[in-house]
Amino acid sequence: MLQNLSKKARWLIEGKGTVAATAQTMMTMIGILGINVLTGMITARTLGPAGRGEQAALILWPEFLANVVTLGIPSALVYNLRRYPEQRNKFFSAAVIICTILGVTSAIVGVMFLPRWLSQYPPGMIRTAQLFMPIVPIFLLAQLFAVSLEASSQFAISNVGKYMMPVGTLIMLVGFVASDNMTSYNAAMAYVLPGIVVFATRVGYLRNMFKFRWVGLKNAYRLLVGYGIRSYGVELVKTLSGQLSQVVIVGLLSSNNLGIYVVALSLSRMMSVFQTSFVTVLFPSVAGRPKEEVVASTGRAVRASLALTCCAGIVVGLLAPLVLDALYGERFLAAIAVFRILLVEIIVSGTVWVFLQAFMAVGKPGFVTLLQGLGVAFSVPLMFLLIPIYGLEGAGMALLCSSSIRLLLVYLSYGFVLKVKPPSLLLNREDLAFIFQSARRKQKKIS
Repeated sequence: MLQNLSKKARWLIEGKGTVAATAQTMMTMIGILGINVLTGMITARTLGPAGRGEQAALILWPEFLANVVTLGIPSALVYNLRRYPEQRNKFFSAAVIICTILGVTSAIVGVMFLPRWLSQYPPGMIRTAQLFMPIVPIFLLAQLFAVSLEASSQFAISNVGKYMMPVGTLIMLVGFVASDNMTSYNAAMAYVLPGIVVFATRVGYLRNMFKFRWVGLKNAYRLLVGYGIRSYGVELVKTLSGQLSQVVIVGLLSSNNLGIYVVALSLSRMMSVFQTSFVTVLFPSVAGRPKEEVVASTGRAVRASLALTCCAGIVVGLLAPLVLDALYGERFLAAIAVFRILLVEIIVSGTVWVFLQAFMAVGKPGFVTLLQGLGVAFSVPLMFLLIPIYGLEGAGMALLCSSSIRLLLVYLSYGFVLKVKPPSLLLNREDLAFIFQSARRKQKKIS
């Protein structure tokens, strides 16, 4: 029995296949999720709703802009690295140059824009938020470095970096609390500095993987931008669906309500651990492969991730009052209703994101981008309509309506765009058999 457990543990740690990589990524993200819960508890209980809202407002903009201005380059890099591995150095170099220019430009625009959107906040906080804007290019390049590792099947290295960021945040927050120096600014720094450290370590590691060059990149620019522009809408929709509500609420509601909403949103997003784990491995694994294989793999990923997320979501939703009170205190019990709405929304939007990987992998993201853009476009007017009437719950309802529209559109697009039958949403015996057989094969190879 001990020998069998040892084999399974070795497979989980050392396995190189798709199932093993998915399991490794999922375990990493579950660990990250647990640490994020602890950091959320610390900031919520020490800063209160208003302080938590101020801290969220400080770090929201660098992360939001870094995700908005990608122009699809990270996904384009993954696709081209898998399709043209002999040109990997050129593609990596071109992607780094493009993302650096995009990041610096967006940081400058952000500095000029923030005083207008944060006009209801104190001038000191606005200036502090502006000081965080130079982090945008670092965040953008960090995304690029992560997908570069994953496209090179270096999932273990990528996962270590992802794990170290929340660990660093937790250590800094504990230090601030112990020294009685916890403020909104210090809490924001605790979330930002570990990411910069991980970014610096990845620079050194990737220098050994890729040979950077400045010249002879014309074709690489063309292919990256060509694919990136077509896939950009898909990534932009994902970003907007996850963060647009916070951006709107910052301008419409007080820091107290923002703090309550951010707690509900961050806690509900723990359900994304399943879909994100599957997507992290799925796209690099099937990019450039035959359409039938891509659709079959995507269908299995959709069904497995949806089943896991629904089971976990039902349990967490029923226990919402106990969870919020135990983790954050009774001051955040006002988040119960919006938290439950956001739980349903993350299940729907996560399923959409897994579904989309088939279109990304076969090089046809353009048509879906248009449909997804139409879906998310509904969320903005719905927020301005529903938030003044229903408050925080209105923000959740707007996101849920938008995600539901996007799910319907992407499901129908399998027939219209890929000319195949959409994958079923229900987990079946064949899916379970495939997962178990893959796991057994990898265990035998390791042993």
